[in-house]
Amino acid sequence: MSRKKQSVFFSAQLLEEYQSAAIRNAHSLYQEANTLLSYQYNARAYFLAVASFEETGKAALAFNARGRKLQDSALQSRLNAEFLDHLTKISAAFIALLRGLKEADRKSIQYIIGLQVSLVSGREPSMYVGINEAGSVYIPNNVIPRKSASDCVRLAKDCLAQTETMLKNDKPFAFTFYQDQLFSLGKKAKKVCEESNFHEYLLYVIENEELNSDTIPKSVCMYYNDYLSKGKKFIQ
Repeated sequence: MSRKKQSVFFSAQLLEEYQSAAIRNAHSLYQEANTLLSYQYNARAYFLAVASFEETGKAALAFNARGRKLQDSALQSRLNAEFLDHLTKISAAFIALLRGLKEADRKSIQYIIGLQVSLVSGREPSMYVGINEAGSVYIPNNVIPRKSASDCVRLAKDCLAQTETMLKNDKPFAFTFYQDQLFSLGKKAKKVCEESNFHEYLLYVIENEELNSDTIPKSVCMYYNDYLSKGKKFIQ
């Protein structure tokens, strides 16, 4: 059965309540995962640790969204989609942790980015019996080793702690109009960047306007509105 599409209007007050409730639940899930790990229930500990990641990420997403212009219907639609997507929530759980890494620490950054996908793919096998590509039946306890479960629980704790510090000490970033529009475009923004002559359009904009933090978001949005959405190509 497919999941029903969520349609919630996220007000600033609702987002703040959502953020607080999610971080509290992330704590509970981590504690339960840690308890299960101590009793050698590795697969279940892994599953609950991943759930803790998702709740931590949900809190980070809510915090981030509080700086957006919430009256926009397209933005609201994108927020609804983000709060339902496993990879998006898990990725958001790492935001605060990644901020604390130095740019030179590329190996750690690359490892964390790859780990986000692994956590999503390991979520179901850690809870349910399944059949692999070779046609063999697998059970959770056989596919989640002790080290994987232990690492997952420990990292869930680290992400939770870093995110809590961010929520306590920082203020939501105040996004500009075009930054919000870029966010609302979602996958359409990626299609714009994949257009063969988008770089020509971007250079044209840079040459004719003052370069600032809005240059790329504005260029992507304008290209989509003026060209891609109408089936046209930019010609200088």
